[in-house]
Parts: sequence; C-alpha cells; structure tokens
Amino acid sequence: MKITIVYNNEVLRRGFKAGWGFSSLIDDDILFDTGGDGVALLHNMKELDINPRDIKAVVLSHGHGDHTGGLLDLLEKNQNLSVYALPSFYTALKNQIPAKTKLVEVREPMQIREDVFTTGGLGTYIKEQSLICLDERG
Repeated sequence: MKITIVYNNEVLRRGFKAGWGFSSLIDDDILFDTGGDGVALLHNMKELDINPRDIKAVVLSHGHGDHTGGLLDLLEKNQNLSVYALPSFYTALKNQIPAKTKLVEVREPMQIREDVFTTGGLGTYIKEQSLICLDERG
C-alpha cells in the first residue's frame, strides 16, 4: 500500500503549492480529505501525475474547510466517485455534491475497499473519522 501526501501546510516538493489543510492519496484511488484549496489540490495532483478521474472514493475526516475545500473542484473533474462523510457534514456542502456522485453517510465503522476502512465518527465535540489501512502485516 502506498500513501502519498498531496496537500499540506508545507511545500513537500519542488513545484508543489501549499495551503492550510491536508490531503493524502491511498494507492491511486482513495483520497483522504481534499485540503483547503481546490486549485492547489489539482495542481499538486498534476505534479504527482495523479489523474482525478482515477479517484474512486473521497473520505472526509470532518467538515472543516481545510479538509473539504478542494472537494467541489475535484468533483468538477470527476463526479463518478463516492464521498464518505459523517452525518455532521455541512448541509450546504452536501447540497452542492452532484447527483452523479454517491454521498455515503458514515454512521459507524465501514469498509471502503478490501484493505481500507473508516473508523466512523470519533470524539465528542467535533466528530471526526480516520482511516484504517491494512497491508500484508495487518
């Protein structure tokens, strides 16, 4: 399994754009969070030779803009994917997700792929979810 940092607060490699937030790619088809700026996200994806159309799932840790800000820009490039979000995910953003995109409300731990799971909502004040990624060692 390969995990690639796509977007971060720091420039991680020459040619990258930094911004507030976070996004990482699991192998080549699951994006965990979308950072705070869609232009920077798509720029960094291009720098890494990541085709937005190859993304099959986006998992959003929580609804804050520094983790969801690139979602709509990504969906302009690829609507044929699933977005995994907690029920507390902001209604205004949910309503902007195109009809072709499958919105999955994560109410409990859930399998996304054979080797990738979401924890479901964690915490009390701001609910968040994380990913559990398994490799040959478990």
